[in-house]
Amino acid sequence: MISDFEDSGIGHLIEGSKDTMMNMIYKAIVNNEQDALSSNTPTDEKMAALTNVLQYFEGTEEYEKCFNLKKIIDKIC
Repeated sequence: MISDFEDSGIGHLIEGSKDTMMNMIYKAIVNNEQDALSSNTPTDEKMAALTNVLQYFEGTEEYEKCFNLKKIIDKIC
């Protein structure tokens, strides 16, 4: 399905939107760390979400962001 968009020439917009979204999520997590840690979200869901964001930034080789996310993940464990 995404390949259909890529074929139409708007694949770069989709990727750019994902990058923007992940950066917004990252900023929300880091700037509101205590809220992220103390939320009522089940621990396994928090871990899955944070791991997903961390893996995205590993893929973009933004290792400082990975480090900051890993520190938060370690506080949950």
